Amino acid sequence: MNTPDPNADWLDAIESRRLTPAEAEALRRRLENHPRERARLAEELALNAALEALPAPPAPTNFAARVWADIERDERAARRRPTGWLGWLGRLRPARLVGFATLMVAVAGGWWQIQLHEHSVLAANAAELAQTVPDVDLLRDFEAIQALRTAPKASDVDLMSALAQQ
Repeated sequence: MNTPDPNADWLDAIESRRLTPAEAEALRRRLENHPRERARLAEELALNAALEALPAPPAPTNFAARVWADIERDERAARRRPTGWLGWLGRLRPARLVGFATLMVAVAGGWWQIQLHEHSVLAANAAELAQTVPDVDLLRDFEAIQALRTAPKASDVDLMSALAQQ
């Protein structure tokens, strides 16, 4: 056997399989200068020997039938279980359901606050626009007022003279 280093955890070698007497003796020799580790080795070997001396627990005669019955019961339950949103909600525990409902109320409240804010901004913009719109009497003469204010641009004059020469 490839014995582990005394400073390493040698318990893995003992737990993984039953040691032969030669392997146990090699471990004892390896741990000669380490009394604490050697005592642990003796305890583990004694425990393994005591466990091996115990009789195997009896298996029930109907063990396989019970296992198959459990498998079939679980499969039937899985087929009956609702899927989708209903199945998801059905698997929620009451505390989770209360948490989920609280989260949904918070999300709806946040959405409602955003909508209220957008509506108030829209109303403020409409009120501001209503104050800047001119009177109806002024809009009747809009084209005449625009014609008075507009001075011909130099490019317009050049274009009209070029068209006149043709």
